[in-house]
Amino acid sequence: MTELGEVRFSKPVAYQEIEGKRRYVDVSYKVSGSRYSFCVARYDKTQPLVIDPLLASTFLGGSNWDEASSIAIDEDGNIFVTGVRESPDFPTTAGAYDTTFNGGYNDVFISKLNNGLTNLLASTFLGGSYWDNANSP
Repeated sequence: MTELGEVRFSKPVAYQEIEGKRRYVDVSYKVSGSRYSFCVARYDKTQPLVIDPLLASTFLGGSNWDEASSIAIDEDGNIFVTGVRESPDFPTTAGAYDTTFNGGYNDVFISKLNNGLTNLLASTFLGGSYWDNANSP
């Protein structure tokens, strides 16, 4: 439990690619105090083992340099991301506060994605005529 609520992890996936076939290996998290590790069933130690604990991911950005600096989750599980962008094609959504590059070196972006990271719900820019930055405490 954290100050923001309960943290839940999905079961990690482990596998090996052997002779062109993916062979899954049983794996689970092991928690000891504040340390996290993996408990892995028997596998072929002569072959690489892939352990993928990734819950979800997506791409948010354009064709140039963009950098996320903060992320937050609301009570519905929607994901908020903020950072800076230089990409002229960074995505914005209909009704956005600002969809234009405001000059200078970069602009701040603020984007909202659904909890499955499959839909960009809102995305806008915020910036002035010089260097802008976005951070959270």
